[in-house]
Amino acid sequence: MSNNYVNGILAIGLTVGFMTGCATGDPTAHTDSIRSNARLSIDKGDYKKADEMLQDALAKDIKKFGAESEAVARDYLLIGDNLKEQNKLEEAEEFYQKSIEARRKELRPGLLKLAESLTAQGDNLVDQGQLEDAEVLLLQGRDIRRENLPGDSVDLARSKLSLGKLYLQAGAFSEAETELKNAMATFEKKLGKDDKRLGDARTNLGSLYFAQGKLDQTEPLLKWALEIYKTHDPASVDTANAENNLGEYYRARNRYADAETSYKGAIAIYEKRNQPSPKFASALNNLAVLYHSQKKYSEAEPLYKRALKTYEDSVGKDGLEIANTLNNYAAMESALGNKTEAQRLKQRANKIIASN
Repeated sequence: MSNNYVNGILAIGLTVGFMTGCATGDPTAHTDSIRSNARLSIDKGDYKKADEMLQDALAKDIKKFGAESEAVARDYLLIGDNLKEQNKLEEAEEFYQKSIEARRKELRPGLLKLAESLTAQGDNLVDQGQLEDAEVLLLQGRDIRRENLPGDSVDLARSKLSLGKLYLQAGAFSEAETELKNAMATFEKKLGKDDKRLGDARTNLGSLYFAQGKLDQTEPLLKWALEIYKTHDPASVDTANAENNLGEYYRARNRYADAETSYKGAIAIYEKRNQPSPKFASALNNLAVLYHSQKKYSEAEPLYKRALKTYEDSVGKDGLEIANTLNNYAAMESALGNKTEAQRLKQRANKIIASN
């Protein structure tokens, strides 16, 4: 996140704080008067008198409001101005920094809430495939958390997990691995080995290794994630997604019986929820591809049809996900000698790809 962005947020908070401080009945009114008189003394070049007044205001404000209050931040700012006018720049820097820190701490709760919203919107954009816009928001949220939280905080790890998912989807595998490993380490340390967020990090790291062809590193991560999800809810969407992911791993290893079991486990959960979704359609397509590869065409065909219908009900008839299933279905029809049907399916897939 750019400094201008943070400074803009700070400036808004400081302006509101200053205006509020001047309101009638404000408990800082007495020291506001002292600061005003100190400013006049600075303008006249009476730096000693200004310093005496500002030290008086600072002592009163610390006693009454605390060392990190807005009133104290104003005192530090004016002390810095007084020193700067005397060309005591290094001493001025110290007090300007104290003013910044006091105001930053006062604004911290609001900034952390902003980070939460930025991260949520970023995650939403990742799910829509809007990766560039998502990265801007996720980095802003991450930077706010990094500046205001300990390095091993759970919320900062959540930002790293979100960025890891984004980089995985973008094919930036090195960046994704770094973020996901860091998130995993924090979740395991702070939340324990059975926390769902640790499962999310393991799932994504396993998917990363799968995409890189590092299959020996894929299996334990996907199995660990599945066990975590089952511990929380064996019939959850997370459990179904994990079964589907594990099925893909088994198919890549030619462990067809294990793959079939995993795909069917995922489909059974999706069916009970009775809600069409791209993940449900993906599991149907994957099981169809498994049967297709074994030349079990009569079992594959109804699954391809169900996958297409489920995709259409969840993402529309022109969703890009549909093109993959259409091409798979077309390949099977071609293998069966149904050239006309294969060509029709292929043409529809090409039309969807072109429109996206």
